[in-house]
Amino acid sequence: QQMQRLQLHSPHAGRVYPPRPVRSVGPQLYEQRFWQGLPLVKENQSAWLEEQTLLGWVGSASNFRAHAYVPQQSVEFVQEGSSVRLTFHSRPAAPRLGTVSRITGQPEVTVPLELVSTGKIAVNPRNGTLADAHFIVHIQLQSQHSPSPPLYSTGWARIECPPRSVAARLWRVLTHTFAFQL
Repeated sequence: QQMQRLQLHSPHAGRVYPPRPVRSVGPQLYEQRFWQGLPLVKENQSAWLEEQTLLGWVGSASNFRAHAYVPQQSVEFVQEGSSVRLTFHSRPAAPRLGTVSRITGQPEVTVPLELVSTGKIAVNPRNGTLADAHFIVHIQLQSQHSPSPPLYSTGWARIECPPRSVAARLWRVLTHTFAFQL
């Protein structure tokens, strides 16, 4: 039974992509050696893996997805099915097209380390949480013949939003500028 629990199964066929690297927590003071970096590299061959450790993603280059962190004051404009133009810092000359597949209903609390290091999103220095409310917009990239961007790369997204009337824009400015208390 324990051997069966150690077997890995993928719901579909594809290439194995590595998870985000884990930073070292310093020298190992215990007899048991925990993994660091990527779980499946040779250096971690006899290391201890906790339950529910992400070993990798299984997929194909034609099924890449991206996440855009949209501030709370702008997420009301984004709709599912909207077209998106993504430009990655690693490949600025080769933008990718996609569509919004889903918008999270709750604001995010944490942000990936890649975004923190670029300084594009404000983070509380004490605890590493987001300083302002941001929602994740899931983007399905369109299949293209150009090479895919590296995993966990950063960039910017231009999301096409439906047009708004002048009255709607004015009302939005008024409601976001003044706070009425009863």
